[in-house]
Amino acid sequence: MPVLYLLHGMHGDHMSWLNGSAIGRYARALKIAVIMPSVGNSFYCNMKYGGRYHDYVASELPEYIGKLLPFITKKREKTFIAGLSMGGFHSMQISKEYPTMFEYVGLFSAAIFRGKEGVETYADTEAKLERQFNEGVKLYWIGIGKDDFLYDENVRYRALLDSEGYPYTYRESEGGHIWRNWRIYLGEYAQLLFK
Repeated sequence: MPVLYLLHGMHGDHMSWLNGSAIGRYARALKIAVIMPSVGNSFYCNMKYGGRYHDYVASELPEYIGKLLPFITKKREKTFIAGLSMGGFHSMQISKEYPTMFEYVGLFSAAIFRGKEGVETYADTEAKLERQFNEGVKLYWIGIGKDDFLYDENVRYRALLDSEGYPYTYRESEGGHIWRNWRIYLGEYAQLLFK
């Protein structure tokens, strides 16, 4: 069965997407497993401690879930990751640190440039992105609201992707850092998962 690792934002938890979106409906319609780990305030944790959370999501958690639910895929072709705000930051970081793991990547109002300098996970971003895109990401999806306080970060990040000619899908919406936008992004991202 395909699997989506769906990451919440700062101050959220494993219930955030269930309470704020129609992820349950999408999971049933697409026949996909959705893993929503509760990570607390991991945005700051990673700034201090590097890639522990990233390793957890990409290594330890899939191993645990695989034992619990053996029908979950272990193939990249049906493994996806997405997240909002801090979760978008982690989706970007995890997918570049593990470039052969995720076929689709979704960044919803992502806090792109919030990692602490000097931490290995956040070093050599351009080289890691090159490897990730050379590995053949099928879909790299970015959404941001025009009034989002992270808008400029996303503009800078897209400029970096554009400078290297990396393909991505971009969705700009009205409004700011709000659930209405994240519901839109999740719905559009979900519709593309098996195209």
